[in-house]
Amino acid sequence: MKAASDETISAIDKASTAFKSAIGDAESQVKAIVEKASDRAAIARTDATAWLGKRGDELSAAQGKVVDQTSSYISANPLKAVGIAVVAALIVGRLFR
Repeated sequence: MKAASDETISAIDKASTAFKSAIGDAESQVKAIVEKASDRAAIARTDATAWLGKRGDELSAAQGKVVDQTSSYISANPLKAVGIAVVAALIVGRLFR
């Protein structure tokens, strides 16, 4: 009887050791995957930040150009500019009524 009990305990110990080893391997793999994903996310964030910075500079330049062109048009055609503003205000007023 004692021999059967010892064999059962030995089998449980072996299974427990194998299970702990499998859990350790799985944990190592998950950590590696998480680290890889984190590195990729950091690279993507850096790339996105650079892209947005470049586009922001381009938009600022385009905005300055539009403001300069608009100012020039208003200076050259003040009555047309006032007329356009009045018509635009009437249309917006009708839309939000």
